[in-house]
Amino acid sequence: MAGRYVAAGPGNDPIRNPSRCPPVAISMVSIRLACRPQAPEQGKNLADKFVTDYKERHGRFLIASSSTCGVLKPCATKASPRRKSGPDRRQAGVGRAGRVSGLTVIPRQELGRPRVDVTVVPSGLYRDALPTLMLLIDNAVSAVKDLAEDDNPIRAHVTQTRLALEAKGIAPVEAARLAAVRIFTEPSGAYGTGIDNVVQASNTWKNEGEVADVYFNRVGHLFGQGYWGEQPGGKALAVDIFKMALKDAKAAIHSRSSNLYATLDNDDVFQYLGATAMAIRQVNGKTPETHILNLTDGKGGKHETLDTFIGREMRTRYTNPEWVKAMLDEGYAGARFVMKVTEHLWGWQVTVPEAVDGAKWQEMYETYVADRNQIGVKEKFRQGKNLLAYQAIVDKMLVAINKGYWQADPQVKAHLEQVNRETIAEAGVACNAASCSSQEITAAAEAQDRQAMAEAHAMPAPGRATRSALVGGKAQPLAAVAAKQASSPNSPAAENTAAQSATPRPASTLPAKPAEPAKAESSIEGFEIKEQQSNISSLPPAARNWALAGFAVLVMLGFALKARRRSSRLS
Repeated sequence: MAGRYVAAGPGNDPIRNPSRCPPVAISMVSIRLACRPQAPEQGKNLADKFVTDYKERHGRFLIASSSTCGVLKPCATKASPRRKSGPDRRQAGVGRAGRVSGLTVIPRQELGRPRVDVTVVPSGLYRDALPTLMLLIDNAVSAVKDLAEDDNPIRAHVTQTRLALEAKGIAPVEAARLAAVRIFTEPSGAYGTGIDNVVQASNTWKNEGEVADVYFNRVGHLFGQGYWGEQPGGKALAVDIFKMALKDAKAAIHSRSSNLYATLDNDDVFQYLGATAMAIRQVNGKTPETHILNLTDGKGGKHETLDTFIGREMRTRYTNPEWVKAMLDEGYAGARFVMKVTEHLWGWQVTVPEAVDGAKWQEMYETYVADRNQIGVKEKFRQGKNLLAYQAIVDKMLVAINKGYWQADPQVKAHLEQVNRETIAEAGVACNAASCSSQEITAAAEAQDRQAMAEAHAMPAPGRATRSALVGGKAQPLAAVAAKQASSPNSPAAENTAAQSATPRPASTLPAKPAEPAKAESSIEGFEIKEQQSNISSLPPAARNWALAGFAVLVMLGFALKARRRSSRLS
């Protein structure tokens, strides 16, 4: 407020960096390419631990996986895909400024295990902010794809893809180049996979394959090996190359390093990690192991299953009575946030159904519909003037049931349907034909839309009349007032209509100018649509033109005088 200089600094979150909490006002820096010196070693340890744990669970080494980069991870995770593949393909060299200065291949004997073929799906923000790191990943692929090692999965997969492309008629040199691409995302200038909108429009698709097709078409753009967002050979070929890169992938990984954001409070994680896992399921017939690299403690970090991460998030936040009360006390915005959490849970249900079982939906039902904590949840939504958000929550639970994902108890479903009807009768419908839970609710939504459209068409044009008229001391819509007057047999409108119908009008006769509607007798609470004419519009056309021309001349003279003064000072 004093106008003094305030140095920029890292923002992060109030748990990892309490000194940067409000009311400290700084210009926050969320991306620092010069990370801690121990960051590469930390990444190497995390990658080694993940591969080792996989071998302990399955009795064999992991040879193919997918890593996604979201939009909410600060510095410590920016290079997580590079570190994931670093110990397998190259060892990162770090310069004095803390920036990665180069990559060196780790010999197979020193590595002590097979390499891992990693396909990376960065977000649009990562693509724009960290292109140099994407190029480092691509350089790592180029360095190991031709290594003559008996158990080199990158070389084996590249060869397999190259032969498949050659069979399609692609030249060998171009086929080898296409086969080595391991980075796919949206084209430059585009952001998001589009899965967030498609998943919510549950009535527009019948199976998950249709949802996955949207992801493939959106993300199937090649980066690396000389490409940067292109679809060489057309969209169909680019999508095929993406699918070949995901073939045999056994795991999908995404990192979280902020205590502010998790997996259900935003749609970015499920539309990248979730959609990638769904895409792998479409390619290989089975959902891969889906993990979160949890770096929220700011220390070493650990890998957790998506099921575990979401479960803890729900228990500590969204089904925690203290959290629920505090959030709903925020009124309209708090109610909307809870609605979004329910939508994002549905997003995970569709993309990674193994991570969202019926128990999670039951917890949400008992917390927000059955109100097991006796918070008065629905009343708080009502007080926040956002009962539509409550209806959306209830209806989304019914969508999960009717789509066959949540095998809810019949009594639970009946209660949800009852609450849904009661809320609609009071507040209306929040969903639409693309997202409602049943044909009955869809019909109600369409009727509501038709009524809103009719009222909009009945509204007078600006400057014609106020938005509503006073009838019996109460404000009534003009359309209702006009309809009532027209229906009266003694009304002027009815007489005029009868006269017009009795007297035929020649085809060449223009319709009479409609009469000005009556103005309200007094002001109406809210706002009125009025139109005022400016003083200059009342002048004759010739005088108005001369006035505008004179004003233009004065402006030009002012610019000329200013230019002359500037030239005199320079001379």
